[in-house]
Amino acid sequence: MHIPGRTYSLLTCLLTSLVLTGCGGDSNQRPRIDTIPAQSNAGGTIFTIDLSQFVTDETLTAAYSVLSGGGTFTGSVYTHMFPTLGTYNVTFQVADFRDEKASGSFDVKITSAELALVRNGTGASLFDLKTANVMNALQDDGRTKTFRVALKTGGVVFEVAVAAQTDLWLFDPNVAATDVLAGDTNANETWALNTSEDKIVFVRGTAPNRSLHIYTPISKSTMGFGVTGAGARDERDPLINGKDVIYFESSAGGLADIHAYDVATNTVTAVSTHARDEDIVAVLADGGVVFRRKGAGGEWDLLYFNKGVGGVEIGADLGVTKGAESKDYKATTTGSRIVFETTDGGGDRDLYVWNPANGQTTSIGATTVDETFASLSGTGRVVYHIQTGTANKDVSQFDAVAGAGSSISAHAFDDTYKATVTTGDVIFARDTGATGLDLYRWSQGTGSSTAFPDAGGTTADQVFAKVIANDDVVYVAAGALSFFRPATGTSTPVTTAAGTESYAEETANGDFLINLVTGSSTHLYLWENSAAATVVVSTTPGVAAFQGASENGLILFSRIATAETTSNLFSFAPSTSTTVQITDNPKNDSVDKIFNALVN
Repeated sequence: MHIPGRTYSLLTCLLTSLVLTGCGGDSNQRPRIDTIPAQSNAGGTIFTIDLSQFVTDETLTAAYSVLSGGGTFTGSVYTHMFPTLGTYNVTFQVADFRDEKASGSFDVKITSAELALVRNGTGASLFDLKTANVMNALQDDGRTKTFRVALKTGGVVFEVAVAAQTDLWLFDPNVAATDVLAGDTNANETWALNTSEDKIVFVRGTAPNRSLHIYTPISKSTMGFGVTGAGARDERDPLINGKDVIYFESSAGGLADIHAYDVATNTVTAVSTHARDEDIVAVLADGGVVFRRKGAGGEWDLLYFNKGVGGVEIGADLGVTKGAESKDYKATTTGSRIVFETTDGGGDRDLYVWNPANGQTTSIGATTVDETFASLSGTGRVVYHIQTGTANKDVSQFDAVAGAGSSISAHAFDDTYKATVTTGDVIFARDTGATGLDLYRWSQGTGSSTAFPDAGGTTADQVFAKVIANDDVVYVAAGALSFFRPATGTSTPVTTAAGTESYAEETANGDFLINLVTGSSTHLYLWENSAAATVVVSTTPGVAAFQGASENGLILFSRIATAETTSNLFSFAPSTSTTVQITDNPKNDSVDKIFNALVN
């Protein structure tokens, strides 16, 4: 029997079902989320990902929202700036117009950061200079914590006073956790060095019973290394070369020998086991090591060792007389040439350079007066003093490659080396007596010396402060700061305000900080090289002190406010002249180190 309207109703339901389900599908199917692979992002930048590629929504009406982990959605695009190093889990939800829901998650690893290690009393924290995030590292518990090294991955190593001895702690910001990497309850452990792969070498014990160990942060494992099968020994003073070979001293009965430990092969090789006492002086760029040995007459001899070459005495070609004089290592210059001084029985000092390529020694200065090493120039030349009188010395330079040198200054007044610039020019000070201390520049290009433009006019001393990265020479005269620019031969006064100026530290691009003492306050100013002007950093009453600067110019400084006794930490952004207080606690806050971290 036909019922009017019944056929229409069934047909309508059938058509509606076909449209919604695709001819037989589930009309209530919720959105589906595929597995999202682990993500990574550079620190201090906005992480972005379009999640629609991982979501199936047949209604095409999905709305996205964050459940946890921070961040926001614009449509299906998720964005967030994560606070600092670490791996962060983000959970999210997808809902269609029927309120059918599905949830998913993904991890984001932050792989880089620029960090400042901030000391808060006896505690420590890491301040991310790009995101302004503060991560607590070590508690302010009254125990002395001495910062030793920052790992490439952002970890920081401390020596921590625990009871009557020192332990080693490692804080890893990637997991926000601290490990006691060396915590023997009966012996001190002190940091010595890091390998190229950031394995940590430390010394355990005290003289005459010390041992060497190496800690691998990835596996959190420790192993010892040293001379085996030779009874009780005292092993110490490790130095590492660029090939991850660790040279160390090992002694029995007080007389030390020299050995080498190859980190890659986990092998120890004897470098020298002479009957007389030996100790390490320096490792060289060519992979070699310089060490000294007590000579037959009580003098100290210098020796050079390199794999495949063996041990060679430095300066052996100088003859018997010089061979009986003590030799003192000073520096390594071009081609791993070794600069050293000799001292005879009467105290006269001479200067030489030895070439490991041919074993030949060249005299730099060997007269009846003292010739003493001052520094290496910006081009690797040896700068040295000649003591021409009791209160008078000259300055000279020597090119070890060419085997020739020349005088920088030979004057009746006393001249003293101060610094060098990248072009090889040398800055020295001349005590003129009547007109005070004047600064001079010797030009490697012209071979001549000239006084700074404002020298000699008054009795006020020109006091050298520093050569900064762009080769400007900062100095003070009569409490006022100036800088000399070798490229133009000009001096520029730096003007702040009434008071006594002094150099604080450089930041970047020729910019540097200035201390200005006025009354009981110390203010901070910034010399902006590009603008050729000073900028106020802090003039709040109290004592401000520069603490460090980031790669993009953000300045960190501490300040003890008037009537306060402890310091807080602040940041100053030169681009916006904005100051932000970072810490506010009853303990002193300061910065130990600013460093970059990079995680694979």
